[in-house]
Amino acid sequence: MFSFVTACRTAAQGAGLDVHPLDDIKAWHLLWRAARDTQPDSAPSSVPSVPLPAAGQEAPEEKIEPMSREYLLRVFGRSGIRVLFASDAHDPRHLLRLAVIALLRGWPDDAHHWLARARAAGHPDAATLSDHPQSLRFAAKLAYSYGREFQLRQPVHLSLAMFFYRLASDGGHVEAAYQLGLAHRSRGEPWVAASWFRRAALHGHRAAMLEFDGATDQLTQSP
Repeated sequence: MFSFVTACRTAAQGAGLDVHPLDDIKAWHLLWRAARDTQPDSAPSSVPSVPLPAAGQEAPEEKIEPMSREYLLRVFGRSGIRVLFASDAHDPRHLLRLAVIALLRGWPDDAHHWLARARAAGHPDAATLSDHPQSLRFAAKLAYSYGREFQLRQPVHLSLAMFFYRLASDGGHVEAAYQLGLAHRSRGEPWVAASWFRRAALHGHRAAMLEFDGATDQLTQSP
């Protein structure tokens, strides 16, 4: 078990995630139990009032109360908070984007809050996402499109593109996994890139199959 934890920690470091000292298996188990106890099925969250800026205004980060900060970190993650603070309260596209983040991160009740706001603001896909029989698949498709938008912007926001690709891939979007592999390779992270190519290849992505074969050959031949 401890070797598995070590491998996970190594992968997290390769992906640029913030990790704490590993200590021993007992310490890891305590952390695991704490993380498990914060999952959606153990403690449903209430959605606090989070002020969003209007177009042209500064992000209201300094106005967020501590309880709301905890909510934002739990539901959106650090990258998602960056997206939220760049959102316009009156733009239905931005409100839908926040709903997609919450939904794919496993917080459907919170997602419905943002969907309701997007729907009231007139976004046509808000109702579709609410009533879609495969809402996670549809949300993953939207997340992939957001990733492409951030990647194609000038200047490129690669970290945010990768954030949305990860959400999309976790929701079953194969092309997003392939794009994550390319992004990690461009950042000089061949092991992490190979893992994403492998995920896409296992779902029949032909380009990912070639990339994975090439990546494994290169990694096994490297000293």
